[in-house]
Amino acid sequence: VASGSYVDIHGHTDSVGDPTFNTALSQSRAQAVATWLQGQSASSFPAERVHTYGHGSDNPANAALGNSTAAARAANRRVTIDLRAN
Repeated sequence: VASGSYVDIHGHTDSVGDPTFNTALSQSRAQAVATWLQGQSASSFPAERVHTYGHGSDNPANAALGNSTAAARAANRRVTIDLRAN
């Protein structure tokens, strides 16, 4: 990551199941990606510049579909990565 840049890793789930569990699961997904990135190159992804967020089912991939179909639910089970400057 360029000097002064940050990596924001966002975990998401579908809406099936307990919301508290889904929030923890989404955080776990984001943390797994952060751990993998740091394992690939700790100097490129220092912990102080990598942030993880668990959103549970709050932000569906397609707001119009939400969790109404199996395909929509599958799309909602994801991790997204945003790069941002300081």
